[in-house]
Amino acid sequence: MSHETPHIADHADNDPREDPEALLIAALLWNRDTTQAVNLTQTLTPADFYSTDYAAIFATISQQLKSGRPYDPASVRTALHAEGDQSGILTDNIDGLITMLTNLEHIPPKITDYAEAVASNSYRRQYRHMVERLNRQAHTAPEKDLYPLLVKEGKKQRRIKDRYYRNHKDTPQERH
Repeated sequence: MSHETPHIADHADNDPREDPEALLIAALLWNRDTTQAVNLTQTLTPADFYSTDYAAIFATISQQLKSGRPYDPASVRTALHAEGDQSGILTDNIDGLITMLTNLEHIPPKITDYAEAVASNSYRRQYRHMVERLNRQAHTAPEKDLYPLLVKEGKKQRRIKDRYYRNHKDTPQERH
C-alpha cells in the first residue's frame, strides 16, 4: 500500500462540467450581480487557477470590473482579442473557449460554492508546493537556516489561508 500523495489530474483531462474553475468562469460571465462579481474577483486572484486559460479569463473579467466595463461573454471575448496573445490565451483559442464556457451548464446560485472550491484547490496546491520547497531546503539549506525557513514558509501559508477564509464565519478549524 502506497502512502504517496494521490496524483491530481491535469486540468486538460477534466470535464469542464465538473471543473469548479470552468463553472466559476461560466457563472461570472453570465452573472449580473456586479457587487458579487467584484467581491469574488477581489477574493480570488488569477494565481488561484490551475488552468492558465481560466486564469487569463478571470484576470480579464477582473480588469473589466475594475474599469467599470461590462464583463459579459461578448465583452470579455472582445477584451481578450484586443490583448492578443498577451492575454495568456492563444488568439486562435479564444472564441472556442468563450463559447464552451458560455454554453456550460452551471447553477447561478452556486457561484460562491464554485469560488470556494477554486480557493480550496489553490490552497491545497500551494500547501503541496510549500512541502516540496521545505523538502528541498531540508536537503540543501545549512542546518542553522532550517527553522527560520520553516517559520517563513508557515507565515506565508498563514497569510494565504487568512486570505481565503477572511470572508467566512467558519474557518477550516472551526468546521470540525
